[in-house]
Amino acid sequence: MFDDDNFVILINSTKTLNFNNKNCNGLRNFTQPTFAHKSGFLRKEISAWTLDDFSKNMKISTKLSQLTYSYFHDDSQNYCRAFFAYSGLFFKQLELDKFDMEWVNKHVLILDPLYGLLKSTDIIHPYRLDFYTQNLSVNLYDFWNDEIYKFLKDKKIYSLASNEFTKLLQGLNYIDISPTTSKQIKIARGQLLNKIIINKKIISQDKN
Repeated sequence: MFDDDNFVILINSTKTLNFNNKNCNGLRNFTQPTFAHKSGFLRKEISAWTLDDFSKNMKISTKLSQLTYSYFHDDSQNYCRAFFAYSGLFFKQLELDKFDMEWVNKHVLILDPLYGLLKSTDIIHPYRLDFYTQNLSVNLYDFWNDEIYKFLKDKKIYSLASNEFTKLLQGLNYIDISPTTSKQIKIARGQLLNKIIINKKIISQDKN
């Protein structure tokens, strides 16, 4: 049996980042990622790549390779809390100033290929990584599946994550609450999470 309050809402990270916003300043009330040791292993491996490696292994342009290379070789203290670091379409729908961040930190988790799972206040560095990156020593799904399973197995799980990320939930039962009728699915998912957080109540898909 699940306790009424023993639930999580899963979302996914985005490749688009913004570490130059007011919520990244000062870094008060931050936490460390649960699987920092494992993400550190990945970061160390990837940081050994050359510029050409980034371009080939991630299938990205030279310009983007240079930016990604700098992410993995940045010695400055460039950090941000996870919930405020992402700026994709999904995250642009969130009215952060209206949120009870204590509630968010307890009930919302971010699925991610580099960090596995992130709480909203977990501190992260700039990075870029996806599950289809080539020439890693590990398969990223296999790398994270067991850890995520053990962390979530006793919780009731609601998902607003894309299919690419829900492959991390092997062996887990979860309820997909993503809107199914929207053409702008990333925007619709973000708007639904925004409504859920403000109301502190799970809202079924496609319901207003």
